[in-house]
Amino acid sequence: MHKIYNLILICMPIILISIISGSVYIYSPKNMDHVVRFENPKIKSSGSYITSTKKITPNLLQEDLTHYNSEQKKFPNQKKHFTTSADVSKIINSGVIALESEKPETALFYLNNAIKLAPKRENAYYQRARTYYHLNRDSEALEDINKAITKNSKKSEFYSLRAKIFWRNENFPPAISDVSKSIELNPQNSNLYLQRGILFSLTNNPFNALFDYSQAINLNPNMSSAFYQRALLLEKLNEIVLAEYDYKQAKKLELETK
Repeated sequence: MHKIYNLILICMPIILISIISGSVYIYSPKNMDHVVRFENPKIKSSGSYITSTKKITPNLLQEDLTHYNSEQKKFPNQKKHFTTSADVSKIINSGVIALESEKPETALFYLNNAIKLAPKRENAYYQRARTYYHLNRDSEALEDINKAITKNSKKSEFYSLRAKIFWRNENFPPAISDVSKSIELNPQNSNLYLQRGILFSLTNNPFNALFDYSQAINLNPNMSSAFYQRALLLEKLNEIVLAEYDYKQAKKLELETK
């Protein structure tokens, strides 16, 4: 028994050395290489840039990118996609339809999003200005229509809308100026001459008003409102016979359109 105990004491260090040696071999850097490769996969690259396989929609507007990136951060699990120019046009059109359906708050929802996606779209600002005007939010309407005109100064309807905003706030001189600019860009629009004629009447410019009413009638002989406004003015100018004729024409045309 004493001999067996001595033999165990002699062999124990040898066994321990063998175990330690085996462990060092198993967990050496050489044998851990498969672990390193698993945890740090190599990324294929071209030069110093990582190669991307994502395709960008060809008609993406550059100004859409900032909003796209910020929106994607809000929805990290949502499938990403780029907003196209056509997408923005559809959103604007949805806003227009909502406004024409007497749903201005819904229109604002669409138009606000369209402007976030494409802040350089002048039509989006114009349509939102129309919506604000409909809601009697004139300061916001004026701000938006100014932006639209800054981005595109060749649109007759932009000046016409701004004139209406000035008109409603009894700021007549800039209203007349804007209608005049609108006429310059669209000289065949009889409604513009009627609008400016009324503004001239309000600012005691009867002969300018008379010219514009007559021009509206020349462009649209069936415009009962132009005959009526001219009749009012002629009556003030004591041209009773001419005024009576225009009153009759206005009434006749109004009945014909009913």
